[in-house]
Amino acid sequence: MKEHNNKGFSLIELVITIAIMAVVVGASVSIYSWIKSHRMQSFAENTNDVIGSLRSDTLSKDGAYELVIKKSGDNFVAEVSNGTKSETTTLGSAKYSSSLYGTVSSTKYTVEDGNEIHISFNRVDGSFNKMDICTSSGSSIGSVSDGYIYLSTSGLSKKIKLVKLTGKHYIEKD
Repeated sequence: MKEHNNKGFSLIELVITIAIMAVVVGASVSIYSWIKSHRMQSFAENTNDVIGSLRSDTLSKDGAYELVIKKSGDNFVAEVSNGTKSETTTLGSAKYSSSLYGTVSSTKYTVEDGNEIHISFNRVDGSFNKMDICTSSGSSIGSVSDGYIYLSTSGLSKKIKLVKLTGKHYIEKD
């Protein structure tokens, strides 16, 4: 009787291998989605926190404070100045196909295209003094017409609502 030397895989071995690969791929996709979501949430929270700090500084300290959100290298940065000194904070990375923009009369102006978002508060009542989209030279394109700053990256997006009369600002829930 001749013995066969079968070197193939059995059906059970093949099914188990495919099942293990499916679990690994599923876990990888979940982790990647969580990282993207966390990065987007961090980007929105950083932006909202800087706006809150600006309002607090305007109401409690001397000087006229202004926030300029712009792109610098591969990052979105917030530059807060009071006329004599300025402080720069990194909001998030632009290299992960992120976008930051405001709208003026239904036209979208992205920060990546060299535009900037300028924000200042009224020292007396804490309302917004200015919520403008400006060119990099500082000339105003117009006020943020819908009261939102939009942030997006890889299919995820967040909106920071800016209430002009009260100065309230918050990240809208999805």
